[in-house]
Order: sequence, then structure tokens, then C-alpha cells
Amino acid sequence: MVKTLDADPVPADMKIGMEGYILDTAWIWVAKVGDKVNGFLAASPCHGMVLVWRLVLRKESPIDTLPLLLRQFVRDVKKRGFIGLFSYLDPKNEAEKFLMRAIKGMGGEIINKPQFFVAAPLVHLERW
Repeated sequence: MVKTLDADPVPADMKIGMEGYILDTAWIWVAKVGDKVNGFLAASPCHGMVLVWRLVLRKESPIDTLPLLLRQFVRDVKKRGFIGLFSYLDPKNEAEKFLMRAIKGMGGEIINKPQFFVAAPLVHLERW
């Protein structure tokens, strides 16, 4: 089953890399078998597109976890009126590498230009 996280807690044992963030659960999808979360996708709206922030799968997750997760995510954001997605992906991460191939196979683009993703806490930026 794939659904948005809603009021469920983020599975602490998945080490999703967003611990401590303020997460909008309407923009988080999880793939579950019974009560166990096997896949996690965090996204956010961005000017008519959807930014996929994080995609995490358990190593022992069923083989269909990623396709099921992505299909439900795409159906849901399309219903919300969004026209496309973009993401920053690491080709060394197997799930992200799969997503890169899938997007390219669906007619998407891989923009292979050197770029840096930057982030800074607002408390440090206030000084400027």
C-alpha cells in the first residue's frame, strides 16, 4: 500500500536524512507492507512543478516497492494540478539511479552540468 504519511510518524529507523525538519506530511509518500514502511518519498510544490527531496528504500523492501511508490506519487501530484517534477539525484544511490533511468525512459532529461546544491540555516542568514 502506498499513501501519504498524514498523521503517521516518520519511521525513525529508516535514517531518511530529514530528522529534525518540519515536514509537511501531505507531501510525503510511504510504501507499506502491513505496518512496516519500506519506502519513503518527500517532495514539495515549486512553481507548478514538484521537487522530489528524498527517496529512501529499505534494502530488504519488496522489489515492487519503488515502482508502486512512484506511480502513486505521480497520480497524486497530477491530480493536484502539477505538470512535472525535478530532483537532485545521486547516481551512486541505487534507488536514485533507478529513478534517473526511469525519468529518462519516460522522455525526461538528465541535466549533467556541474552544479552545487546549497543550504543554510536562516539563523545564520539573519546577520546579512
